Amino acid sequence: MRTLEECKAEIFRRSEEKKRTITRRRRIAAALCVPLMLAAVVTAAYRPARETPVPESYENGTAADVDHATPGESVDLLAGVMPAPKPVADDLSAWSAATADFALRLFNACAEDGENTLVSPLSVQIALAMTANGADGETLAEMENVLGLPIGELNSSIYSYMQHLPQDGTLGIANAVYFRDSDLFVPDDGFLQNVADYYDASVRKAPFDDSTVQEINEFVNEKTNGLIPTLLQEIPDNAVMYLINALAFDAEWEDPFVADRIYEGRFTAADGSSQAATFMSTEEAEYLKFTNAVGFVKRYKGGRYAFAALLPDEGVTPEELAASLDAAELAAQLKQPLQWEPTVIMPRFEAEYDAELSDELAAMGMERAFDAKAAELSGVGSADGNLCIGPVIHKTKIIVNEHGTKAAAATGVGLIDSAEPKVVNLNRPFLYMLVDTENGIPLFVGSMNSLQG
Repeated sequence: MRTLEECKAEIFRRSEEKKRTITRRRRIAAALCVPLMLAAVVTAAYRPARETPVPESYENGTAADVDHATPGESVDLLAGVMPAPKPVADDLSAWSAATADFALRLFNACAEDGENTLVSPLSVQIALAMTANGADGETLAEMENVLGLPIGELNSSIYSYMQHLPQDGTLGIANAVYFRDSDLFVPDDGFLQNVADYYDASVRKAPFDDSTVQEINEFVNEKTNGLIPTLLQEIPDNAVMYLINALAFDAEWEDPFVADRIYEGRFTAADGSSQAATFMSTEEAEYLKFTNAVGFVKRYKGGRYAFAALLPDEGVTPEELAASLDAAELAAQLKQPLQWEPTVIMPRFEAEYDAELSDELAAMGMERAFDAKAAELSGVGSADGNLCIGPVIHKTKIIVNEHGTKAAAATGVGLIDSAEPKVVNLNRPFLYMLVDTENGIPLFVGSMNSLQG
């Protein structure tokens, strides 16, 4: 593993080799005058051994100045740098309550009667919380209200939750930030530091061409254990950043279903149709009971994670049931189910879901972040126009059978520059030059007033 000093030297060496444009020289000149250096991104969040002093600045500019990404590749700004630990909270009760409430509100916003819905509130929450680190004013207030906690508490709570994850691979969480390599967008170093610090996010400058689409999809595919092979189809011209969360769950039942209690049967769908299904039956020790539903909890190996199901009363749809649930009561029952012994009969099933959540999140109260004129996201960075959230892409998949459960989610928050696309259309008289970019001098200067000579 390289040290921070070695990373500094390598980044500086590559920077020096690529001083080929006037833009590069201007950036270096600016860096010499106002040393907002790459170390601002990594010093507080990432350190080598504790006894090694961390330099306050690099000699080659801010995070935006580190190597231009060339077509087909991105630049990892944190390669070989180890994260510095943050305080880990043991009491996550406030965050747990807020997350349970957010889970129900998000599902209710997305659910449609008669249609399969599958959302990962944790994945969506993490992606939006990363984004909220760049929000201010009413935009931040709305995001905090929707997510349920102030951003400082979200940062520390999600960080602590990730630190408390079991090391057996049952639940994996990975985060990444990709930003466009462009003179028109400069990410804020403090913002990048926070997402790296609290979310262990990789930070990459990328050309935002087809190679970046492929790289983001490869990241998601790997971190979801292949359950979600693609998140993006393309990157819009006005996109300047993607904040990506990928989540994977893989666990075996604590008490697997036995073969002689697996049988073929029929499932009655919401539309009344009868569907062939393979059912699995067992007895469990934990029971759930609500005003208009009963259910059960079936645990996975280790006991920390479980599958919970609620069967609504006849005449009540799953969507109506979800809308009637109280988050605090649900959380309490999931933590301490009734100790009865229900017979459980459930089908093998697979489900996947794909949605763009901007309308749902706006309806939940997060409107300003999506408004090109009103959004206050300057903490993310500086752009040609006003930054706002564009698409919030969410994909999920689950596989449940007699052996256990595999599930995955991915969420991508796209930030866009609301400035009008820049078009230079030489369809009328114009001035032109041939220039030496190394020295900034015109070799030829001309005017074109007629194409007919």
